[in-house]
Amino acid sequence: MRPTRNVLPKITVVVGLLIVQSSFEGGTTNAQTSATVKVKCAQGDSINKAIGQHPNAESLVVEISGMCSENVVVTRDRVTLRGTDPAGDGIQAALNASQIDAALWVKGAHLV
Repeated sequence: MRPTRNVLPKITVVVGLLIVQSSFEGGTTNAQTSATVKVKCAQGDSINKAIGQHPNAESLVVEISGMCSENVVVTRDRVTLRGTDPAGDGIQAALNASQIDAALWVKGAHLV
């Protein structure tokens, strides 16, 4: 009778550990760690629209191809704007009527 008492508590502990372990391994998260969006300016793509994509991504890389004529406003954290060709890729302001018509405005965002 004595071995039965010793086995029962051990089984309970092992089963309890398996339940805890499986809940950590099987868990899913809604956040993506990083996302990349390609913008082809000559085809009419928009950097502003690209910045709005992947809202759950912790960081976002926007790869720019060509010269985009728009006023880009970055309001989210951890955004990287990168041209694929430093000689011809970039952002040109659409209007220059006031100070807020800058080619790039980082508005309340960090790590841009």
